[in-house]
Amino acid sequence: MHRRPPRRRPLPRRPRHPLDRAEDHRPRPRPRPLDRPLQDLRGLLLTDPLRPADTFLAAGAPWFLTLFGRDSLWAARMLLPLGTDLDAGTLRTLARRQGRAVDPASEERPGKILHEVRRAEQHLDAGSHLPPSYYGTADATPLWLVLLHDAWRWGLPAGQVEELLPNAEAALDWLERYADADGDGFLEYVDSTGRGLSNQGWKDSSDDIRFRDGRIAEAPFALSEVQAYAHEAAVRTADLLEAFGRPGAAHWRRWARDLRQRFRDRFWTEDADGRYPVVALDRDKRPVDSIASNLGHLLGTGLLDETESALVAGRLTAPGMDSGFGLRTLDAATAGFNPLGYHTGSAWAAASAVLVLQALLGLEADAPNRRLRVRDRLPAGYESLRIDGLTVAGLPIEVETDHTGAVRMRAPEGFGVTTVR
Repeated sequence: MHRRPPRRRPLPRRPRHPLDRAEDHRPRPRPRPLDRPLQDLRGLLLTDPLRPADTFLAAGAPWFLTLFGRDSLWAARMLLPLGTDLDAGTLRTLARRQGRAVDPASEERPGKILHEVRRAEQHLDAGSHLPPSYYGTADATPLWLVLLHDAWRWGLPAGQVEELLPNAEAALDWLERYADADGDGFLEYVDSTGRGLSNQGWKDSSDDIRFRDGRIAEAPFALSEVQAYAHEAAVRTADLLEAFGRPGAAHWRRWARDLRQRFRDRFWTEDADGRYPVVALDRDKRPVDSIASNLGHLLGTGLLDETESALVAGRLTAPGMDSGFGLRTLDAATAGFNPLGYHTGSAWAAASAVLVLQALLGLEADAPNRRLRVRDRLPAGYESLRIDGLTVAGLPIEVETDHTGAVRMRAPEGFGVTTVR
């Protein structure tokens, strides 16, 4: 007598996600540049085991297929024009794990957003090892604040925003109380354990913060882009506090203004080609003078004025940084440049394709005030184009260009549209 094998229970299916819907109605500029990035990103979707309805993007495959503060936040922010569900899931997943104690072994501090989560301790080269929940990151906390603001502007419901405001206030407290260890007015980091990450910005390899002559700088470091994130976080969160009737907005605008002036005084240097901001200040507060893609992270944060932004853009588009296929992470003329190096030459990010499209359109959202902004005309090569699959506050946006590149937007009912050159 043969026994019938037991029926297998089907695996639970992941709820349909905005990235799936974006694939159904994806923006279609020639020649469909979003097809492959959206396909790759769907493969990185994970759910929070503490609340499976909340989804987020893992940092990458295969070694980084887990929750990373910085990477998950950046990816969610880049995908905002496709909807706010991913952003809400990412914000809540990280908020549940926000620091509550002072723990030197894990670099946890009250209000701090973590760096990464693993099932077990992670062993790295040279004897380094990270605990399962590791908080060694200088930038995830201000990036969390910026994403909360941007998600609100793209239509994250006010109730969901308000639920996260206590986490935002705790993150602001970390900026002021813990992030500036030596009291010089800048956010800095150092691996105090000797076993964690020696670099705790987005370039977190041990060899990436170096001078032009190739010498590796010594920590503690105050990274240029971390100051920019902190400035933007303070200004944007002040807007949130004010909009929701909570105290502190005026204080954080002053804090940002003072940081902006300190940065102008200490981070700018000059060479034969003119002025530029350095990558970091080192242990002795000396400017680390290499030219790197870190500069690009300063743009759009409000830290630079119009003239300074133009100087930075000029450096990024010069031959040493512009490879013709994208920006190098380190200028080719810098000693130590390696075109295949992880943080000393190469660059990558699947979610950036949506951000490129948003930049091309000049698309900005202000859902609380029911306004959208878009360019009046696109560059040559984007004529007779139709883009759908974009949303604001869960409502569809469609953009078309005619044979001259002139832009026409179909906005949701009740939204005003401003066109800019």
